[in-house]
Amino acid sequence: MTTARQVRQLAKPLLARHPDLVLTGRTLTLLPVRHIVRRIEFLSSPRADDFYPTWILTEMFLPWFDRSEAIGRCNERLAHPVRGWNWSWSDPAMADDLVHHIETKILPMLRSLDTFRTCLSFIRRHPETIPRLDQSWSMVTDIACGDLDAARSVWGQIGHRYRDGRRSSDPQLRYRPERYAAIGEPLLAGDRTKLASLLHAWEAENICGGNMEPYWQWTPFPLEDHL
Repeated sequence: MTTARQVRQLAKPLLARHPDLVLTGRTLTLLPVRHIVRRIEFLSSPRADDFYPTWILTEMFLPWFDRSEAIGRCNERLAHPVRGWNWSWSDPAMADDLVHHIETKILPMLRSLDTFRTCLSFIRRHPETIPRLDQSWSMVTDIACGDLDAARSVWGQIGHRYRDGRRSSDPQLRYRPERYAAIGEPLLAGDRTKLASLLHAWEAENICGGNMEPYWQWTPFPLEDHL
């Protein structure tokens, strides 16, 4: 199993050269931390000597969020030039190879996603993510961007799922319909203030109490540009 101590040793040169990186546990996070978190995680492999470095984008403002799902919806493993997806701690060249790959490929890509809209545009077109993006996701992200006509179009197709009070049999999912139902009235009324309040409340709940909280910067959504 990959340990936090191993990751700390591996991350030392990256942290020394890039002040916009912070390390928490086995995760490198790119600052600033706002609505969508950009990070690199070092995931354990079934083989003790191997691990999977993975870049990840996580939308923190969604009405549902489970710590077990914190890996993010948009992600991709970093490929080793010879070993494929597996990187080995016992490989003497591994650290230099991985740091070089992160500095030359991954960090420039993550840094280019420097606005809310560029992040969402990237997530929508990324092939690892597209199968996971459902109508509910599209509706909430449209709201966050201030595209209320698009969001209302989606609500017209899926709103009935939440208005009838149905609940999931999974205890961890029971609150989700209630949260989606709360969107309907202010969305149809064009109440941007109420919609923004919902998004900010969900984001704060998702971040507060986690390891991202010390680095989180509260920022308005594009939805609020016209308030």
